[in-house]
Amino acid sequence: MFEDLKKVISLFKYWDVHPDISQFEWRFKIQKFARIAEVLGFPLSYSFSIYLKGPYSCELTRDYYSHEDAVRTCASDYVLSPSEVKIAQKLKPYLTTDLQGLEAISTLVHLKQNLPELTDDEFFITIKNLKPYLSDSTVVIARNEVKKLLFDPSFLTPEIQQEIADWDQFDD
Repeated sequence: MFEDLKKVISLFKYWDVHPDISQFEWRFKIQKFARIAEVLGFPLSYSFSIYLKGPYSCELTRDYYSHEDAVRTCASDYVLSPSEVKIAQKLKPYLTTDLQGLEAISTLVHLKQNLPELTDDEFFITIKNLKPYLSDSTVVIARNEVKKLLFDPSFLTPEIQQEIADWDQFDD
């Protein structure tokens, strides 16, 4: 699994941040960013399940504790591919997201991958049942962020683009 940890480290190296796993915040962020990146197509083989604070991987935890120095110094020889750089760029703005927001986003991403048939309302109810301490506004904002993260631009057919342009004329 160390090869997968090198990939995760490469994300933080790309962002020029050095996680300190002695701090809960960094362990939390490593877990959440790894899961979101994986759902976006980043090649990882960690197994995640919903735990107390969102998606969690025992294997990832074992890896970063076994290689604490590599994590802290961002020691990784893994080179991001162009598609992985796009994922890293997409995720970078979330480095400053508060922990509850990141928990909500990563949980929704995880649920969307595992339960794609659920409607927006069902996702809202599911996450509120799992995490009743998250405010409604946190969940709604997270849901909108997840829609942006998971948006597939191939849905923007020329016809839809024209319809959007037509609607945009009314904004002026």
